[in-house]
Amino acid sequence: MSVTSFAIGFVTGWVVRSTVESSRELAVDVAVGSQDALHKLRRAFVAEREFLEDLWSEAKARAGVERPPPRPAGANDTDGPLSRDGAPRAEAEAPS
Repeated sequence: MSVTSFAIGFVTGWVVRSTVESSRELAVDVAVGSQDALHKLRRAFVAEREFLEDLWSEAKARAGVERPPPRPAGANDTDGPLSRDGAPRAEAEAPS
């Protein structure tokens, strides 16, 4: 083995090791950056979801204020509850 081939091998190994170490640091930096971006994205998603839930709740509340509550099924304003055939119930038919 000559001194020249040893020196070339040594320098090549040094360059490869330097490249691997710097690329490892680059990979770690990319991973940290992606974790930060993912964390920010999650926070933005949660904030947007809360905003939409608040918006939906406010819309439901306003709709309930402007609209009268629904009447019970089968209720008749003038004659009382309806019988099964749709006619007003007689006193004897009224449930107790």
